Amino acid sequence: MLRLSVLPEDRARPHHLRLAREALSPLTGADRAQLFHLPNEDLAVVWRGETAALQTCLRSVRHLFADDTDLVPDPAALAVVLDLPQDSGRLLQAIEDSERPPPPAAAPASRATRPLDLAILLALERAMAQADMTRFARRQPVVQATPDGWRMRWERRFLSDAELFETILPDRAPRADPWLFRRLTRTLDRRMLALM
Repeated sequence: MLRLSVLPEDRARPHHLRLAREALSPLTGADRAQLFHLPNEDLAVVWRGETAALQTCLRSVRHLFADDTDLVPDPAALAVVLDLPQDSGRLLQAIEDSERPPPPAAAPASRATRPLDLAILLALERAMAQADMTRFARRQPVVQATPDGWRMRWERRFLSDAELFETILPDRAPRADPWLFRRLTRTLDRRMLALM
């Protein structure tokens, strides 16, 4: 189980969470492995197989947060290995804890205060036409439950607009003007098609 909910806010950004999820890929690629996304961003992998793949994943998680010992809790505490069915009680408790609402926190002050204007949008479109957008490309499998188990039906591909806007428009609120935002999303869709 990868306990991403214990990460501090500075290390729980979308790209940190994506890297942590990718650290589990040696396990999730195994036969009969299943990855579960819990409501609090924690991940649980039900898997059986060689311990070499497990050790590779644990090393990857430790390495990912090794240089942030003052900000991140013990990297070994981020990845918890449970032996099922003996530890099923601990797993059920973790699932129940993930469904509890988080404690109320002060709303973060958004840096994006100014709406997007036409001049900025045109400059952004020109820049995106030349830029490498693969950093913001995401894949999301869409599966169907069948009598034989889970079956992948298709794969949804998109550009992570939240991460893109945080990177290149930190002081703007792109969604403030719905018409300009609509044009921007069409541009993003065309860029995604070009990547495919």
